[in-house]
Amino acid sequence: MQAQKVDTAEKELASLKSKAALLEQDLGDTRKALDAAIAERDKLELAAADGSSTATSTTTPGSENPTATPSPTPKPKPAPVTGKRFGYIRKFETKSGTVYVTMDQAEFLTGKAAAAAATAHGDESPPPNDYYIVNDNRQLRTFPIAKSVR
Repeated sequence: MQAQKVDTAEKELASLKSKAALLEQDLGDTRKALDAAIAERDKLELAAADGSSTATSTTTPGSENPTATPSPTPKPKPAPVTGKRFGYIRKFETKSGTVYVTMDQAEFLTGKAAAAAATAHGDESPPPNDYYIVNDNRQLRTFPIAKSVR
């Protein structure tokens, strides 16, 4: 009887480990997709801040030579990134008169959000001093700084 219980428990454990591995793989895939989307968004924001325009390559029927033509209508610039951001500053640089900050963005949480995040990460909850910093994505992001910032 005891051996049967152990065998059942081992099978359950193996099943749970298999499910956990699949969930970890899904989470990794989701994180990669999110990182790619954030990188693309940041690239578009930088291009808009630099005033870059896009060009397309087209081939005229009957012609072998593609020609670069500007986009038919310029797209409106996206609204500038505004608001406060928390993270670890890596560098400042100036390009074409605009100052940029490159940072590793993180989340500074307090209260219930800090406790929930600490619990989710397997850390002490509630966290000491009622704050918790989450930095699951260490991708560097570059943002233009408004000229009015002092």
